[in-house]
Amino acid sequence: MFSLDAPLQPAVEGFVDPENGESQHTTHLNNVVMQIHRNTSIQDLITLLGPQLTHVQDKRRSRATLLLAEVLTRLPELKLAADTTHLLLVFFVERLADTPSLGPCLKALSALLSFHAAAVPAADILLLLESLFSLPSPIPTLGQAMRKQCFQLMNIVLELNVVDTHGARVLMEGFLAAMDGEKDPRNLLLCLQLASALLTAFPSNVDADLIRLFFHVTSCYFPITFKPPPNDPYGITSAQLVAALRSVFIAHDSMAKHVVPMVLDKLSRTTVTDMTVDMLDTLAFCCTRYPLNRLLTQFTPVATTVYRSILHGDNQAVIAAATATLRAIAKAVSPPSSLPGMQALAWSKFVVHVVQTALRDMQDQAMDSMVSLRAATVLTGVAAQSAAGLTYVLESSLPFLLSRVSAAAAALPTSSCCSTSSQLEAALACLVGLLDCIDVDVDHVTPPVLPHVQPIQAALVQSFHFASAHVASSSRPQRLCLQGLAKLVLRPPSPLLQDDSVHSLVDLWTTVVLTHAAADVRAEATAALKATANKSAVLAHHVRERSLPPLMHVVASPELSTEPSIFMALVLPLCQLGLGINPNQPLLQLHPQTKDIASAVANIVRLNQLNVACIDACVLPTTATTSVVQLLVDTVVHHVRQQLELNGHALLNHDDDAVTVTLVPPTAVILGVVMQHGSIQAQETLLQYVLSLFLT
Repeated sequence: MFSLDAPLQPAVEGFVDPENGESQHTTHLNNVVMQIHRNTSIQDLITLLGPQLTHVQDKRRSRATLLLAEVLTRLPELKLAADTTHLLLVFFVERLADTPSLGPCLKALSALLSFHAAAVPAADILLLLESLFSLPSPIPTLGQAMRKQCFQLMNIVLELNVVDTHGARVLMEGFLAAMDGEKDPRNLLLCLQLASALLTAFPSNVDADLIRLFFHVTSCYFPITFKPPPNDPYGITSAQLVAALRSVFIAHDSMAKHVVPMVLDKLSRTTVTDMTVDMLDTLAFCCTRYPLNRLLTQFTPVATTVYRSILHGDNQAVIAAATATLRAIAKAVSPPSSLPGMQALAWSKFVVHVVQTALRDMQDQAMDSMVSLRAATVLTGVAAQSAAGLTYVLESSLPFLLSRVSAAAAALPTSSCCSTSSQLEAALACLVGLLDCIDVDVDHVTPPVLPHVQPIQAALVQSFHFASAHVASSSRPQRLCLQGLAKLVLRPPSPLLQDDSVHSLVDLWTTVVLTHAAADVRAEATAALKATANKSAVLAHHVRERSLPPLMHVVASPELSTEPSIFMALVLPLCQLGLGINPNQPLLQLHPQTKDIASAVANIVRLNQLNVACIDACVLPTTATTSVVQLLVDTVVHHVRQQLELNGHALLNHDDDAVTVTLVPPTAVILGVVMQHGSIQAQETLLQYVLSLFLT
């Protein structure tokens, strides 16, 4: 039983006696610790333990050593004179040779160095290291827990930062010999972290031989394939081991010449997806952290391997990882750089090599081939990483791409083969992908795309007209052209196009909205007009002056809308235009001509009342967009509820409310037409929708 006044000697005897049970050992240990903490010196404890520390019975000798270790560990503020600390450390170092006492000695030495390091001279630490690495039973042959104690003791020594050049060499060589062949994930994580810390702590002490040794001992674990068992109590994860191993690989610059060739070699021989992805991710991690001068001989092989993984990857996971690696390294070698000369060489060996290889493959293949499509992702991957990358890719590839676009577009009238349309689509997709690489956040003095704006715009406009006239099987080429033209206006922070060019694009988009037969193409043009108007006040003025007059002409002549395609294209965009809904405005902001627009929409619906498909479209949208009826009714209801909240739920005079006066009459007309001439499904949908508003 624990007692504050228990005499020390019986407690010592009780703890050392191996015949006692665990609870008895705990009680006796607590009594000893309390006595030492209160008024007994550790020298007295050592005197009492003398016969036990030299006992012929292994268990008694081990437990006597353990008692000292427990006292030092549990009393971190124990006052020890320098000579006492030295004597204790020398005792425990010499006792390391006693295998039964090894575990307690490691624990005691860890406590001494952790809590009394100031009193430990560097010579004693060197003595400790030399003894630790010359145990009768080498560290790799010990049990898991004792090996972990050894590694933890090495880590404590490292953190003290007191070893000299010779001591650093002893520590690193001894650690590598101890780690070699380690398989337990608990110890391996600690070892990898310690390896990285050693390389970082002693960079000038690491020569070529030590680098080779570090690489040899750690690289055998690459790639990490550890999968923790279910309900693993230790919490070691594969991600932790992967991160720790990568940290070792980059801990010293000299590791580069060993690590990169090893990763490339394993990449060339593996077919397992998870391993391939890990290798590609490791390649990106390392190549973006090594100094450029360490990789000059490796950049071309790296570029070749990454490019091959993109072009011939077995699945999307590998292709995505390779593309991410390409992007990361391309960004790392892009200017500016603190070493411009090295950067220029690295750029040539990586970026120039991979871009030129991609271009050669595209020139040798059809644009819609798998090789060309994947090579195109290489071009956009490089272009997206920097202004220099976009500039170089455009200068290198744009003439070829424009020639392919023009050739495919020009061949459409005389070709009955769908492959021509497919090749045009592929070439346009690559071109639009490059335009998508324009940085929306950085306003360059000379934007990379500026010298190429006119030929790009001309090619896209021409291709749009050719595709609209001659491609009936797919609307994607037209949509790509419209997307590309919109990117020329929307992505650059400062305008690239002259006013006359903007006018021609707005005119084109407006014409498409009014006349194009394909709904998705009209939607693309509508989106371009909206985004352009929202980009800036100047562009909004262009849209208002160029786009609204022809739209209002149709509004003023609703008989033009009896064509179903025009009806479908006009009604919803006109409602959206008239309502002027802006998510950034808390209140409704109506267009100045909302009353005329809403009346025209109602008139258009009434003129088409005998066309059930058109009337149904007012309630049952053919796409994921909101229907005309829902848009109008939601706007009115939202406005009324908002006004009630603003007025403290007081009754409103609707005759004086501009929104109500403007929107309710045309909305009522449209609802009446739907209920009289729509299909049963449309009528039921309308009734359910209106009733739901009353019930919420």
